[in-house]
Amino acid sequence: MESRDKLIMRTVMENHTLTIFLEGRIDSQNAAESEKIIFEAVGPSSDADVVVDAENLAYISSAGLRVLMKLRKQCGHKIPVMISECLRLCVFRGWAIHILL
Repeated sequence: MESRDKLIMRTVMENHTLTIFLEGRIDSQNAAESEKIIFEAVGPSSDADVVVDAENLAYISSAGLRVLMKLRKQCGHKIPVMISECLRLCVFRGWAIHILL
């Protein structure tokens, strides 16, 4: 898998808020691995607030949206998601609207 075809993730914990920065892409090819990486990062911080910064996410498929919905369900509350133009298109088409509301 080329670097442009994968998810790059980093996290920052500040003031009881875990921010997950996503870059690259989440698609059917890497959704399972992306989910594992994201959930491992949230695991120890499950009582913290979670924010997803996806402004640098170039592409997300329905499999990737499922990962974000699953994260929201695990956290038990709405998760602010800073979105890229890629996700804006998904929201416009109605795919991600329930993640963001």
